[in-house]
Amino acid sequence: DKTGQTGTLEINDVRAKIDLTPIDDFMSVTVDAGARLYNQGKLQLKYQTLHPDTFKLQVRLNDFDLSLLNEMVSPTLSMEIKSGIVNRYFTEIFATSDRAVGAAGISYKNLHIGINKRGTTKSNTILSVISDDLVLAGSKKWVISEYEAERIKHKSVINYWVRLSAQGAID
Repeated sequence: DKTGQTGTLEINDVRAKIDLTPIDDFMSVTVDAGARLYNQGKLQLKYQTLHPDTFKLQVRLNDFDLSLLNEMVSPTLSMEIKSGIVNRYFTEIFATSDRAVGAAGISYKNLHIGINKRGTTKSNTILSVISDDLVLAGSKKWVISEYEAERIKHKSVINYWVRLSAQGAID
């Protein structure tokens, strides 16, 4: 985490099927869920534990105003989504005890992201805006990016979704 703060994710109209399957000496969890993200975009999630310290995650999102993610993204990643609409988004993550690898694909329009000075959520002066902030802007019809990160064992699955998805979208 870059800020030491916690973000908030709002999920509405959740429908989920959860299966617990004993495999050897642990209980495998499989989740197949659908929901609305911030009462808007259609979110589909599939999650499965393959071993006590190994999981795979698939997430799909359609038709969503990205600026609504600021409640989750801004506190944790020192960035702000100023505008943007996702037409289609997917990510697939496979994580072992040491590494998380995967891919993200996204189609979006009118995206404007402000990346703030490391360790802050907002810049304090006009000088720091000029010298320390970076703004990414644009539209993409369809871009796919692969990613890899060291796994921090005490972090949640959502942490990897946010970090690796942001990395994939920016790449």
